Amino acid sequence: MAIDQLQHDDIEIVVLSGQLIIKSSPELSEFLKSFLQDGASKLSFDLHKALFIDSSGSSVIFLAFKGMQAMSGRLVLVTTAVQQQPLREITDTHTIFQISPTFSVALASLETIRNI
Repeated sequence: MAIDQLQHDDIEIVVLSGQLIIKSSPELSEFLKSFLQDGASKLSFDLHKALFIDSSGSSVIFLAFKGMQAMSGRLVLVTTAVQQQPLREITDTHTIFQISPTFSVALASLETIRNI
């Protein structure tokens, strides 16, 4: 798994490539701690290049979501990947997370949030 970090105005963007599995989940978890500790209020995961996400990877993303919620922030997933559809449906993540089909839709959604 590769993790790339981008920023668009006050929106933190995490681009994941490859497989987010039990072996790589701790790396992502440590990476995300800095966002939460720095008080980021807008976070987007671009999952277009994520080939596979297992339950441990989903757990890391869910914990990031809960962390953002606790700080009154927002997290948006960006993906249309067919290979991730079964996991999203089994875990009901499509009812928990905002999932945008394109990066521009996710940015527009996050840009409407006003920082307090």
